[in-house]
Amino acid sequence: MLKPKYGCNDYANAFKNDVQFHLVLYSKSHNGEIVFLTGKDLDSGETHCYREGSGGLLPIYEKFLNNDTLLKDKGSYQVVLKRRDSTLTLPFICSGKSFKN
Repeated sequence: MLKPKYGCNDYANAFKNDVQFHLVLYSKSHNGEIVFLTGKDLDSGETHCYREGSGGLLPIYEKFLNNDTLLKDKGSYQVVLKRRDSTLTLPFICSGKSFKN
């Protein structure tokens, strides 16, 4: 596992010309990747929830924000952000249920 060297501000700035991800959310897949993120669309100002899919980050329903898919395991994980033609992999430390600015 890579040593985490990014904080949440790096997520917020990662796609500052596209989508600003302000909260790393809550669930991990079987291979340890975080697959749910919330993001704020800087053009519309709307907040969306995304999951990783074959076409990049796909919207998911807000109900995922409030159910028991919260990340309970502390540790280090990889997050792969995919938007349009950009791909960015960021390691981070999960210190609890959420990781906020």
